[in-house]
This record gives sequence, C-alpha cells and structure tokens, in this order.
Amino acid sequence: MEGKRSPYVQASRALVSRPIMGKESAIRAADDLWFGSNGVARDREAAVAVFGSLAAGNDGSRGDIIDEAATRRDYGAAPCEDGECCAQRRRRGAAAGDENNRRLNRSICIVGAGPSGLVTLRELAHRGFANITCYEASSDIGGAFASAYNGAVMTSSNVLTAFGCYPLSEYEKNLAAQKQCGETGGNVLRTEAGMWTCKEYTQYLHTFSRRYKLQQYIKTNVGVIYIRALEGGRWEVHLSTRDNTRWIETYDAVCICSGLHQSRNIPVWVNVKPPMRKDVSIMHSSQFNAEDVRDKNVLVIGLGESGSDISLLASRVAKSVKISFREKSGSGYVLPRYTGGEVSDLNTSRGFGRHNMWGRADYRRFAALADDAVEDEDAAALTELSRCFVGTDAFSPLDLLAIKWNAGFNNRPYDRFGTKNYSFLEAVCSYGAELVGEVSSWGDVPSDCDALILCTGFEARFPFFDSNSHPEVDLGVSASNHRERYQHTIDLSVGPSLAFIGYSRPAFGAIPPLSEMAARYWALLLTGERTIGPSARAEAAADQAYEERLFYRDASRLPALVQYHRSMDNLAKLIGCFPPLEELRINHREVCDRILHSSLSGVQYRLCGEGSMEAAWSDISRHPLPVFTRQPRSAFHAKAGAGLFGCAKDKSK
Repeated sequence: MEGKRSPYVQASRALVSRPIMGKESAIRAADDLWFGSNGVARDREAAVAVFGSLAAGNDGSRGDIIDEAATRRDYGAAPCEDGECCAQRRRRGAAAGDENNRRLNRSICIVGAGPSGLVTLRELAHRGFANITCYEASSDIGGAFASAYNGAVMTSSNVLTAFGCYPLSEYEKNLAAQKQCGETGGNVLRTEAGMWTCKEYTQYLHTFSRRYKLQQYIKTNVGVIYIRALEGGRWEVHLSTRDNTRWIETYDAVCICSGLHQSRNIPVWVNVKPPMRKDVSIMHSSQFNAEDVRDKNVLVIGLGESGSDISLLASRVAKSVKISFREKSGSGYVLPRYTGGEVSDLNTSRGFGRHNMWGRADYRRFAALADDAVEDEDAAALTELSRCFVGTDAFSPLDLLAIKWNAGFNNRPYDRFGTKNYSFLEAVCSYGAELVGEVSSWGDVPSDCDALILCTGFEARFPFFDSNSHPEVDLGVSASNHRERYQHTIDLSVGPSLAFIGYSRPAFGAIPPLSEMAARYWALLLTGERTIGPSARAEAAADQAYEERLFYRDASRLPALVQYHRSMDNLAKLIGCFPPLEELRINHREVCDRILHSSLSGVQYRLCGEGSMEAAWSDISRHPLPVFTRQPRSAFHAKAGAGLFGCAKDKSK
C-alpha cells in the first residue's frame, strides 16, 4: 500500500504547500490527482486519507477543499446545505450536471488557425467543450506568421510572446522529446530569451498544437464565406473549399480569429499605373524577397516595423533605397529589439510606480540635454545620460539617432504605437538609404524607381458579415469597431455567442498573450462560470475613451491599438487570475521580483486563481531580470539638478 500511496504523497505535498491557489483550481487539482482521466478512482480511500492528513497539518481550509472535491465527484454538485438530505443533494447535483453537460455539448466555430485561433481552441478544449471546429483558409496553421516574408523577425521576445499555458520551459521539454524521436526536421529551435524569426514562432505554434492535440479540431483549406445569426441565438456558417465545394453548418457560438493581418492594404493610386511606369515592379511587404530587388532602385513606402526591417534587407542588396514616411507624424516611437545584448521588452514590466514614470516634460528635457551633449562632444555627459536613460555605459550611434528622431516627432513610448527596431536607421547610416517625404501619387515616385515595396500594412476585413448577418446589429460595420466591443472581444448588442479574439494590438507588448487572456475569459462565459455584468457598457465606453485619449495621434488610424498592461490586467480580474502581489512578496519574493521587473508575460496569470498551472511557477522563476533599465524620473531630475550631465544647456526649461 505504501508504494501506491507514494505518488499521492508527493503530489499532495505539492498541492498543499502552495499557499495561494484559488479554491476552484485546488478542487480540480485534488480531484485529478486521485482519479484517472476516465473518472475511475485510483485507490481513492488511501488518497483521501493522505490528502486529509497533509491538509490538517498545513491549513485547515485544505480539509474543506478535499471534502468538496470528493462530494463533487460523487454527486456533480456542491456539498449539502444545512437541512438538505442526501436524496435532495443527489437530485440537485444531477440537475447541475445536466446543465453543465448541455453547455459543454454546444457546438462552436472558430474562424482562423493563427495564434489567436489556436489558443482559443486550446482553452475551449481544456474547459471540456468537444464539439469545436476551427476553419483555416490556408493549407497550414500559423496565420500571418506562416506566410511572412523570408527573413522576417519578431519584434516581441519569445519570453513575452509565448502563451502562459505553454511557456518556454514546457516548449523546451517538448523539443527535447522531439529531438529524441528525430522530429525536429534539422531546425535549430531556440528557447533562450531572444527574438524568434517568424519561421521559429510558427514551429512553436506547431508544437503547441501537437502538445494539446488540436489538429483533430482543425480543417485547413476551408474558408468561411458568410455568417448569419439564426433565431434562438444560433449561427449559420457558410463554408467553401478551394475547389469551390460549398456547404452550410450551424453552431451555437462563433469566434472570429482571422486577425488584423488578413487583407493587404494597397493605396488606391498604386492600382492606376501610368504607361510610362509599366516596368516598375510592385510588391506588398508580405511578398518581399530580397533577391527580387537586387541591383534595383527601390522605393519603400511606409515606416512601421515591417517597413523598417525591409528597408534594411533591401539596402543590403539594392542599388539604392529611398524610404517614404508621413512627414507630420513620422513613425511610431522607435526603440531597439535589444539593449546591451538583452531583449528590450524585458522592460515591459510593472516595476515603476506611476509617480516614477517618465512623462512628456521628462522626455523633452532629456532630448534637449542629449542634443547639447552631442553638439558639445561632451563624452562624460553622454555617459551619464546613457546610464540614466538606457542603463548602459554609452549610447550607440543608432541610440542617438533614435533619440533625435523621437524628439523630432514628439514621440513617447506610452502614447504612440511602437516601431521596435532600429533597422531603417541602420539602413540610412550603414547602407546609404535616403529618407524622403510622403508619396501619395505616381507623380511623387522617383523617375529612376525600378521596384515599389508597399509596407502599408493590412486591413482587418470581415467579408463574411454584412447588414443582414444579424437582425439587430449591422455586423458589416460593427465588426471593424474594435474599441466599441467589451474588452475588444464581445459586442454587447449581440452577446457572448459571438466573440472577436486577436483584435487587440498593443503599442508595446504582444498580441498572442492578449488573445490567450480573451480566450480564457470567453471560455468561462460559455461555461457559465462568468457572466457579463450590468456595468459592461459603461466600462467599454470608459476603455474606449481612455484609449482614444492616450493614443490621440494614432487611435483613428489604428482602431485596435491598446495599452498592454491595462488590457491584460482588466481581463485577469474578470477571469480571476490576477497575481496577488502582496502575498507573493511575502511568500515568494523571487517570483514577485520577476512579476514586477521582468516581461509582462502570460505566464504570470497562470500562477494563482482560475486556470493556474504548476508549470508556471517553474517557468517564471527562469524569467530573466533586465540588467539594463531606465532609471526613474526622480533620479533623472536629481542628476540633472546636480549637474551630472556636464555643462549641457537645458533648453527645455
């Protein structure tokens, strides 16, 4: 018997020793430890005895959790209420079980098998939904990342981008297992903190799909051509294969995960090519291949993240490169992928309180001091400014150019979208690329231009919706109004039977963690474990006003732009998985340090409460802490006041 008890003892100690696990998560963990996946007890009496004795010695509330887990397993319901007999409890439990089964048997359609579609699929399957179908129009999963141009590199690190339910530590284990089986296909798959290529991220998504057995739910080469609401809250979904075979399915709920990068945004004037320019080749950034522009005179239109990267790739092989950008607004706030050799988004942390965040006046003062120090060739002042602003002992030449660029366009990291690479600056400095004004017609295109690269982004279109898709809401219009939806996910006029996941674009951060949080919340809505509160409309309106006020320069052009921290935390509070920082500070100081000072990744929302996972604890303990970080504004102003920035003139005053 002792040999049989040993696994329970070990697992029980892990459960009971966790001081801050949500009650529901603890009940599910306890239940899983002594029952098999088929629900048959494995030496139940011995297991209960082990849990009971450990719980009594650790925390009296654990004994209640053990009792409740056993009761739910027996009756499918909560423990008896005072005065309720066992027969009544059984009937109540059966009714609750029937309602739960009815919810879990609902049919669900997911549109798109990119990162957002895959993590939504995982969350639904994890919750017990079995009747799920995910339709992917292309031949493979991965969405825009699977079809990205050759050489495309992510602008958010793998630490930040990885799903909380599949962190790097779990990915590493799966890679090791695949390597033993010879399944890596010769690819070099990196798990240390860094920037993956889009190809590497697609490989991560494939292992994620295999880990959670998602392939069984996915139908590739099937497009959704029309969606219409039916009476009773169901949805009619019209489908088509590549050979134009068409049919109709009906579902109880639909989730749109086709993403922000589905339709190329082509300026109207480009399609009206004059006869004398017939030899100019035109390509969208998603079609870019460096060999296609070798020894050509290239014009790159657009200076977002892809435009910046492609400018550099083209400059290395082209005869000449000109980069067109909006002269009034420039690009977004420019910062590097790496600072001092470490990924820059390690600084997407909670570390500074609001009183120590840099504001408009702080950035203006800093830019003026840096400009003077460069003009005066004051190396000591530049060293002190670098230690204060970047955390390194010296600015690189590209750092100084980025500072000047951001200052010139009044860019700040909290109220603009991010251009998270220095590639276009390197193209200008090292390869002679030229920055030119805005191009809005063929008359603005240089006469010697041989190749036009359109880095003009994508549009989130919804061709499967029109004014007849819903009796009360024009989904053909409202589907594009991302900010009007509750948490950018639920149209409150329609309800939770229709969700949009993957339509929150953080200025700094990553889309996949936001999609995971939205998927977790939606799954809880469908199971009935969460409901939308009466104040939801007011909350959605307040969030919309906040985002439009914060991103006042980009909000109308980028309707999906969100503040990453706020969006993640809002969803966490709705789910019930916000990390209890004070308790962590007392009981798990090392973990708390990483929550406060490392990347704001999805794994920190898997530590406690709803959806918690044991793997999250081991993974977050490996999260790197940034060596190089910006000092708080109070330190900056104190140093400036003490004259540590040399004799540079402070023109900002």
